[in-house]
Amino acid sequence: AAYAGLAGAAASGGVGSDDPVLVLNTGSGLKDIKAAMQAVVEAPVIEPTLKALKKHMGGNGSGG
Repeated sequence: AAYAGLAGAAASGGVGSDDPVLVLNTGSGLKDIKAAMQAVVEAPVIEPTLKALKKHMGGNGSGG
């Protein structure tokens, strides 16, 4: 939306090519669920035990 506003202002002459401009983009992209899901790997499903968690994190799960 911020860039679209700048483009509109430039097209109507409200902003000149030599004018200093700052476009603040605060979006994270998380509203676009499809793009967000392509950017991450699927979360693993593990048994809800400390042993399973340690095994998943690279430990042997023996508690040492």
